[in-house]
Amino acid sequence: HGLVVSPCDQVYVCDNGNLRIQVFSKNGQFLYSLGNDCYTDLAVSSNGDVFVCDHGSHRIRVFNANGQFLREWGSEGRGDGQFNFPR
Repeated sequence: HGLVVSPCDQVYVCDNGNLRIQVFSKNGQFLYSLGNDCYTDLAVSSNGDVFVCDHGSHRIRVFNANGQFLREWGSEGRGDGQFNFPR
């Protein structure tokens, strides 16, 4: 569902069907995977943090450039700070 190239030329791919994000080198070498949920889109900040739309859990999750989980926010709903299947 989503693909982003980070500032350090790593390629992040939302592998929705396998409930993960796969990370590759710019030459296509598999590096690692992160997460374990229904991810639909992502963005990488200038410092390498990865912001991910977690479609199934109605929240945004953040990982660092090494794939370590940092934080999350949001819940299912229509109010401020809530999401309905973010993409």
